[in-house]
Amino acid sequence: LSTTNIENELSRKSRMAVFMSGIMDRNYNRRKAYDDDQQDGQLALDDFRQILEAISLFREVYNDLEIPVKFEVPASDPWPSSLHGLRLGKRLEHLLSSTEFFDKHPDKVRELSRLGFNPSVSSLVDDWDLIIKSMRTFKEIYGNLRISAKFVVPDEEPWPRLARTMQLKLGVRVAAIRSAGRYVKDHP
Repeated sequence: LSTTNIENELSRKSRMAVFMSGIMDRNYNRRKAYDDDQQDGQLALDDFRQILEAISLFREVYNDLEIPVKFEVPASDPWPSSLHGLRLGKRLEHLLSSTEFFDKHPDKVRELSRLGFNPSVSSLVDDWDLIIKSMRTFKEIYGNLRISAKFVVPDEEPWPRLARTMQLKLGVRVAAIRSAGRYVKDHP
């Protein structure tokens, strides 16, 4: 269970109790600070070297740069402790959606490009992309889209790597789309 999932499951009061008791990981304040910066419209770049290091290691680990928007560097090997808890996907999304980044920091844009990450054509993957790719794969394999609510993407080819890695609960996602209009509500 990742830190993000644990934080989402704990109530605000429980999080505070856990934090005060010293159990919460040391990167919580760093992640919170960047979340606050994003709300203020500030473009924080003091962790740019860590972002570059994380992108490079992501490519090494996964053999591509399809970084999910929700990707957070795990607190495990091969990731160095200095990167643990870095919300890489969110940080990149914030940078790449900022005209200030492209206008005032062309050197950093070039550094991203040198790593093979094309900042002009973001290769960030959001939930919707992953769901659609997985639904296409399901249809190719089974010939239909009658996806059981309990269906979880198996960790095997030809399923999308990200869906396999995160054990995407495709059945739950499709049920949410069908019953509550999640992802498609207000988007005819």
